[in-house]
Amino acid sequence: MSNFTKLLHKTFHVFNRTLIHPYFVASTSGSHHRSIRTNTMSGNSCRVGDGFQDIDTPALLVDIVGMKANMEKMRAQLKQYNKVACRPHAKAHKCPPIARMQMELGASGACCQTLVEAEAMAAGGIKNILISNEVVGKGKLRRLASLAREAGVVLSVCVDSEGNLHDISRVMQEFRATVGILIDVNVGGSRCGVAPGGAVLDLAKLAIELPGVTFGGIHCYNGINQHIRKAVDRGAATAAVVEMTKQALEELTKAGIDCPLVTGGGTGTYVFEAGSEVFNEVQPVSFCAYVF
Repeated sequence: MSNFTKLLHKTFHVFNRTLIHPYFVASTSGSHHRSIRTNTMSGNSCRVGDGFQDIDTPALLVDIVGMKANMEKMRAQLKQYNKVACRPHAKAHKCPPIARMQMELGASGACCQTLVEAEAMAAGGIKNILISNEVVGKGKLRRLASLAREAGVVLSVCVDSEGNLHDISRVMQEFRATVGILIDVNVGGSRCGVAPGGAVLDLAKLAIELPGVTFGGIHCYNGINQHIRKAVDRGAATAAVVEMTKQALEELTKAGIDCPLVTGGGTGTYVFEAGSEVFNEVQPVSFCAYVF
């Protein structure tokens, strides 16, 4: 096998078009009107049996056998932990057929970083979706509500402010829809989220009180930890995440509020979150493309 062919067998990703090798084609390019294209930008579809030389670039090429083996290994590995679900993040592949493969192998749903990713996943048949980020602005919230009221869709979104939560509630009422709310907890990185403690409790209480929303749990993710090279150092960093997550849970428990979902972690740290007996869902995805 030439070096070029070996290179083609590795995973590449471009949002506009997706070819999965061998033998099926998909795309997650979508407008705000939820259209999903299954052809290339030039109008020439990739077809079963096309040679590498006939594939228009950019394209996503995946070793399906290797990827499925990774998914199987992840499922087997998580079985050793007590009732920890796997919700792989779709931001790495943006491809509903890959998300469907993951769900067929036991994934609880898909994680998305943006609203348009969630729309593309739903249009591709993925119905259990968590947007692991905040969605703000009236236009986006109306799209969020439109997605939430689609038949069969179970949708959740993260919040870290009372104002945003009130806005979501108002738009959901307007659309006669309901969305699950996860409180985004800042467990390091300080990109978003509220500090573990009283702020988590205040948002949870508000989510319980407001119409159009339901309190679903807490989201505790530190992306920086995924890139720490040594496993022992990642473990120590994740231990700090677990402690902050416990603080958030303690506030809820003292107030008599049940927390159905504690989700977070990624490919670099999921074994630590899964083994913490605190998290009941993890969000790895890069494992699909690498031997582990």
